[in-house]
Amino acid sequence: PASYAQMNIWLDERIRLINSSELLHTYNIGKIFKIDSGHLSINQCLRALNCIVDKHWIFRTRLKFDVKCGILYQSIDQTIHYPVRVSTIKNDEQQKILLDKEMWTPFDTEHNGVFRCHFIRYDHGDNKDDLSIGDLLVFYFHHGSFDGRAIDIFLDEFKLAYKGVELQSPCLQYIDYSVHERKLAMTEARTYWHDLLQDYDWDRQLDLGQTKKQISACRSGRGELLRFSIPSSIAHSMIYYINQFNVTLFQLGLTCYYIFLNQLSYHNRDVCIGLIHLNRYRPEIVSMIGMFANILPCRIVNIDLDKLSFIELLYKVQKSFLQNIQHTYLPYEELINLHRKPSSYLQFPYLQTLFSVDTTIIDYTNMDNIMVTDTCSLSTYKRKEKDISIGYKFDLDFSFAYDKHAGSIDCVWAYMSDVFQLETIEQHANRFNQLLTQLFGSNHIEQLQIPLNEIIILDKNQTNNDNHVDKKHI
Repeated sequence: PASYAQMNIWLDERIRLINSSELLHTYNIGKIFKIDSGHLSINQCLRALNCIVDKHWIFRTRLKFDVKCGILYQSIDQTIHYPVRVSTIKNDEQQKILLDKEMWTPFDTEHNGVFRCHFIRYDHGDNKDDLSIGDLLVFYFHHGSFDGRAIDIFLDEFKLAYKGVELQSPCLQYIDYSVHERKLAMTEARTYWHDLLQDYDWDRQLDLGQTKKQISACRSGRGELLRFSIPSSIAHSMIYYINQFNVTLFQLGLTCYYIFLNQLSYHNRDVCIGLIHLNRYRPEIVSMIGMFANILPCRIVNIDLDKLSFIELLYKVQKSFLQNIQHTYLPYEELINLHRKPSSYLQFPYLQTLFSVDTTIIDYTNMDNIMVTDTCSLSTYKRKEKDISIGYKFDLDFSFAYDKHAGSIDCVWAYMSDVFQLETIEQHANRFNQLLTQLFGSNHIEQLQIPLNEIIILDKNQTNNDNHVDKKHI
């Protein structure tokens, strides 16, 4: 059978994220690399990819639904086969057209698998086997079978295989994990999540300041991003406090986001915020290529902000989070089924908003300045963000982008166009920036030890023109 993660995403594509009868491209993950120096041989790249595809069966996986049994199955293609394209272009406009087509083409996971590759080269008039400076390597993965960590493992192995290093065969494959997870004892986790969420109504909808009325649970998967940089003095204060209080930036950010949601509406006093957990809980799966990440609802309920200080709230949030991660192995779909109303078809999403901290820039050191050979280096090709309008899975996805080396923190608001207008998200960004200033602007720890209602001033109807964020609209 397919893994729980594969099944969950397969269903999501066909029930919630759908446009008429066509599959959307919401779960496409693209990794694009540009040649900065030297050159690469396309044939040698293909040999390297063949080694990886041969080693990891997940690259040769097909997902097929058995209508009679009602089960999604994985099947492994015994031959090394995956879609490959080589395109020669003359200008940047042709490049953009090809990249758009890759981005907008959904995976047919039953017939064409979960991985594809595209080499895009300029017409240099020389050896057509070479990728030279400015040319692109384009890899696309289906998120149902690959998480972020898996893609980093792939890049590590691509560098090794290109140099001719023999890749060691793994003892276990992702399909083995899929079988194993169905044998796990889930009773304790089911009991925990049932007790935690039993009085959280299945149809509860948060007040996120939505500006477009939703009459259906269906979403287009299309959206936009708004990014702004937290002022350096505020960011430095936040980093100082996480060390002082022995918490993580994630826990501090989650606490701030909960306060923000409370300021949007009193209705949000009882809230479930989605969290993503890597879920690689055993040594055997740390270096396995596959999809392990799980979504968890972190419930924060009925906190009296008139009495609690920020530090007290922070430790309550930390305690809730640490309890949650002890039960991360219960699949999200099964967790939600504990509370979903059986008679209701296509219900509104149980989780509308998600919080995360993105430390990719420091965790995955091979994403930029990748030395494939002594003379050839690659870098991540970053598309203009206005050109990226797909891949949105939550109504509102809020994250911190943290660069540990620079000590900088950006706030990123990713929102569904079905639900929000840009003006609303701009207001949210300004209010959150004001909240951070109120909490951390004084740089005095005593500020965080008094009741929150004495330091938090946020008027929902007030336009803050004096403290406007430095934003980059995407």
